[in-house]
Amino acid sequence: MSKNGSNHSAPDRQPMPASAEIIDVTKPFDFRGLFHLLLEKWLLILLVSLTAAGGVFYYASRTPLKYQAKAVLQVEQEERKLIGTDSVSRHDLRSPEAINTIVQNVKNSSVLRRVIETNELASNPGFILQKDGPVSEAKLVRALAGMISVKLRPETRLIDITVQHRDSEMTIMLANSVSQEFIRQNLYDQFSTSKAANGLLHEEAMKLKAKLEESEQEIQTYREATQTISIEDREHITLGKIRDLTSRYTDAQSARLGIQAEVDQLNSISTNPAAILALPSVQADMAVSELRKRLVEQETRVALLAVEYQPTFPKLRQARQQLVELEKVVYSFAEKVRSSVQASYDAALAREKNLEQALRQTQAEAMELDKKSVGYNVLLRELQSDRALYDSVLKRLKETDLSKGLGQASLTMVEPASQPATPIARSRLILAGGSFMLSFIGMVALLYLLRSVRGSIQTVDEAEDILRLPVWAAIPATAKGKNKKFPHITAESPASLCSEGFRTLRTTSSIVDIKNEKRTMLFTSAAPAEGKTFCSLNYAICQAQEGKRTLLIDLDLRKPSVGANFDLPPETPGVTDYFVSDTRLNRLVQPTNYPNLFVLCSGPRIPNPAEALANGSVQDMLAEAGSHFDRIIVDTAPINAVSDTFLILPFVDQVCLVVKSGGTPQRAIKRAVDLMVRANVEPSGIVLNYLPERSGNYYYYAPKDAYGNGTYGEAPESRVLLKS
Repeated sequence: MSKNGSNHSAPDRQPMPASAEIIDVTKPFDFRGLFHLLLEKWLLILLVSLTAAGGVFYYASRTPLKYQAKAVLQVEQEERKLIGTDSVSRHDLRSPEAINTIVQNVKNSSVLRRVIETNELASNPGFILQKDGPVSEAKLVRALAGMISVKLRPETRLIDITVQHRDSEMTIMLANSVSQEFIRQNLYDQFSTSKAANGLLHEEAMKLKAKLEESEQEIQTYREATQTISIEDREHITLGKIRDLTSRYTDAQSARLGIQAEVDQLNSISTNPAAILALPSVQADMAVSELRKRLVEQETRVALLAVEYQPTFPKLRQARQQLVELEKVVYSFAEKVRSSVQASYDAALAREKNLEQALRQTQAEAMELDKKSVGYNVLLRELQSDRALYDSVLKRLKETDLSKGLGQASLTMVEPASQPATPIARSRLILAGGSFMLSFIGMVALLYLLRSVRGSIQTVDEAEDILRLPVWAAIPATAKGKNKKFPHITAESPASLCSEGFRTLRTTSSIVDIKNEKRTMLFTSAAPAEGKTFCSLNYAICQAQEGKRTLLIDLDLRKPSVGANFDLPPETPGVTDYFVSDTRLNRLVQPTNYPNLFVLCSGPRIPNPAEALANGSVQDMLAEAGSHFDRIIVDTAPINAVSDTFLILPFVDQVCLVVKSGGTPQRAIKRAVDLMVRANVEPSGIVLNYLPERSGNYYYYAPKDAYGNGTYGEAPESRVLLKS
């Protein structure tokens, strides 16, 4: 319930769709932005380019004419020799890297010093100007290096040595002298390299010889200490013995396991002689077969006699007695068979254990031999390595001894320098034109790079592409008002381009949703100093000029400025009085010099602006204002600076985000929009403020020669104060 008894609820807002998210549009190159940059900075680019071209033209005019002479050297492609001396004495001159190295060494300081000494250039006044007495050697070397240019002809082994000087005779002499001294320096370097390599190889050979002798003595001492004359032979014997014992042990183990199976079977049927005799190994014996045959025959005879005679018949009793005796013989033989098998098993087990013991003993001997061979092998490898290095150094030493006498020039002068006929012709206009183009391209690239690094929004297209929000109006840059006040441009210059921009803002904001009239608009920005107060007060004047009762509310309680722009004192009652007291809104609203326009100042400063905005009085104040005014314009604090604006957003119909062209970084603007999206309040539109008229974007509001600036009537010469 508001203070005047009316109900006012926040505008219905649907949840933000996924498409409202900020999309970072990445383009390969912004040609339109480059075009706008040229239109905006053309004067600066032209001045810098003309200054550079003029400087180059002046320097070329003051520079004396020079002569040019050229000598040509050829890099010889050496033939392969029967011995490999190339790797010792010189580089492979067939490789591009070696030829490029030669080209770079032409201007070596040692070569230039030889040229200076040979030609006595230090005492030659025609070489360089000597104003203050003798010139130092370092200065002479630098001067000579500046006169020489060296270039390798493509796809050849020819080197052009070009010298430029004021004196034609000096030019020829320097070109030929540099070529000759470089050839001599190259021969000297080859000889020095071979000599130095020979000396180093001699020292290395002596060191390796001593090390080889030391290695041989160490391996002999080790043999004596371990009493092993030939470890290699003992290793072969031991390994052969281990293989033989392993094979025999495996065979013995297999035989013992075979007998063990038969012993286990005999033990299980030891009380059944018939089962013992039925074993396959027992049946294979001839004596067992004969006993089994006799036993069967006697059993058959007893069975026949039992049928024919009475049990007490003597002949039957005798046959049964013989059967009993025969069975005892069979049982006795079965016991002997079992004892024989057990004895065979014991013998096989004993043989297996003996072979296992012998194998373990041999393996222990092999392990002991391996321990001894570790140290021996280390010493042996070191001996072999030392011997190989020593042999290699001896071979290289013989090659260097031979290569010292085989050195030959790898460079020859195929074309000496000749007398130049005329000085070098230099076109000052071409030099000036080239410097102008380079300066022009460099300035454009630098300005474009600075603009890209700064990352601000420059044009309307950039704003809509990056933020995915409509740009309602583009406000051109205008002069500041007096006493640090924002100019009331829509009242003072109604025919200007800036005023036309605000009228465009009034129209575009009203046609967003024609069916649902939007009466309350909030102006905010991402950061301070983007012109939100300038936009809000001129937009309010523009609404009042259309005949609508308009109220401009200053809800930037931390840094208010609306009242000062209408010449109201700082102690003027306003919003804070409405929050902390029961003062009615109509007593706080102040009239202005413009018809239909009223302002509500921020009021006296309070220590807790956020808490005052959060107590719910903002909704009541806007509801009460809506019952008396047609349009309500709210000026608030920047989004990224404080949280005050988020407490007001739910109670307004439209949110206008003011963006300073070329000022606010894109990251700050994206963050402000993202914060509002998270608060379920999407900005309704954007005002691109302070847009430079020379940026090429004036077609968004009107070019000077077509519309605005007096096209719809002359602006008044002085400010007209109207009383409401």
